[in-house]
Amino acid sequence: MSLSSEFHTSKDTGEIYGAVQQGRAVTGFVDMVLFSVLPMLADLIVAFGYFYITFGIYMALIVTFASCVYVWITSRLNRKRVDLR
Repeated sequence: MSLSSEFHTSKDTGEIYGAVQQGRAVTGFVDMVLFSVLPMLADLIVAFGYFYITFGIYMALIVTFASCVYVWITSRLNRKRVDLR
């Protein structure tokens, strides 16, 4: 906001809109990574550790495999839904 009015009036509206959209895309990506992907990975690691300590390695591997398959299927279905839109 401390820039001169000449700077603001010389910019094209499409240019400004593109810059705002790029900023939203970066913000959305960071938001997704910090609040969706990292907590999910931490949860999977904690679950693996808990099942490993409580039930042994085989149960931990079964839970990890099932979780990974679930995440993979969910991502594929999401991608297919987005393509249909």
